[in-house]
Amino acid sequence: MSWRFPKFPTATNSVPDVDDTNANFYEVVEEIGGRLNEHNFASGSFTKGQVSPEAGFVYHSNSNNSGNTDNPAIAGNDIRIPGRSGWRKLDETKILFTSPACTLWINASLQAVQNPTTMPAGTTWANDDAFNYVMVGIEVDGYVIPESVIGGAEPDNDRAHGVMLPAMPLATDIVFPVGPGEHTVSISVKVGSASGGKGVHISNAELICLEMRR
Repeated sequence: MSWRFPKFPTATNSVPDVDDTNANFYEVVEEIGGRLNEHNFASGSFTKGQVSPEAGFVYHSNSNNSGNTDNPAIAGNDIRIPGRSGWRKLDETKILFTSPACTLWINASLQAVQNPTTMPAGTTWANDDAFNYVMVGIEVDGYVIPESVIGGAEPDNDRAHGVMLPAMPLATDIVFPVGPGEHTVSISVKVGSASGGKGVHISNAELICLEMRR
């Protein structure tokens, strides 16, 4: 164990602060917990080849690529989500893994396309009555993180987030701490509906999760 000194030494006639005291304890607990860092080894003791590739960061990803690039055509393996769906987890892109207590950096992106069957034959994407609003969030272990949610149910305020647009490329990310154990990370989508909306199709969705262990 290396020498570690308190960040906030208690001086004579000073009043101890709770946060400062906890920070001092952490200096010792970090060593006891085995979190090895630059304080534990002499310079040059190890080379890069002697360290496990998963010692600091572990990368996970999953995607659902429909191959659809011709909007508003719908590809066969797009994910259909009806209007007024509630939160719908995209199981096609979920990630399962086991990790120690660490911080996750999660990035999610997808393409949402309005169902073209709501449009009269031969017309362009101009009928807002047939459009749906879309909300996208990141779900960790069954919990949709509110700070990750984009889009909303207020077209006047949320239109910049892709609400009621023909094709919506949407992306969101979050940095989120987790405890040790098994975890499931996924993209969740919620679709509202206008008077004539019939839902949306999700294509080319991708989920990236980085375990930041150190």
